[in-house]
Amino acid sequence: MLAITVRFLHGTFRAGSPEDTVMTGSGPSGEWPPSPARLFSALVAADGTRDRSHVTDGSELAAIERLGPPDIEASEVTTLAQTSIPSRFVVKDERAPSTTQDYPARTAAEVRPGVRLSPLAPVVRYLWDGDLDSDLVQSLKLRAARIGYLGCADSPVQVTVSDSEEAGSPERRRWTPGTSGGVTLPVPYEGFLAALDT
Repeated sequence: MLAITVRFLHGTFRAGSPEDTVMTGSGPSGEWPPSPARLFSALVAADGTRDRSHVTDGSELAAIERLGPPDIEASEVTTLAQTSIPSRFVVKDERAPSTTQDYPARTAAEVRPGVRLSPLAPVVRYLWDGDLDSDLVQSLKLRAARIGYLGCADSPVQVTVSDSEEAGSPERRRWTPGTSGGVTLPVPYEGFLAALDT
């Protein structure tokens, strides 16, 4: 058993939906539960890959790819409080002839609006049936400790890794991967790490 627990320190999560319906003119729905691929990407970013890794050798990431999709424990979608985030403007990091008053030689760009989700229980757990050896679990713990946020940077998190299952919470529902269902989420697969590395 491998369990990775994500605790949202502000009690909120912000990330676009996996289908990216904003591009079609539909309102943003937000992604819930946070996808396993999003967690995997955060683990990759926490310590890099290959010669860019400083704390681990990356073999723990390849091991997660082989475990397949996990079960996910998270609050029910119907219990989420949603707050729409209006369009806003940020300063572009490039020089331009027309400039903003406060940032010389910079212009502003619109940032797409989104949705901030507040789950009933600010904890999400990812559960894999497979076992990893203690060295790989320790490497995952080191990576997890370096993750600062999941989704957008205004969703700070604390991520912990365990090789034992704790009791579930009545405030959380358990999603189990299958071939049919109402929720579609990206998951890590063999070769996903290579794609991210590229």
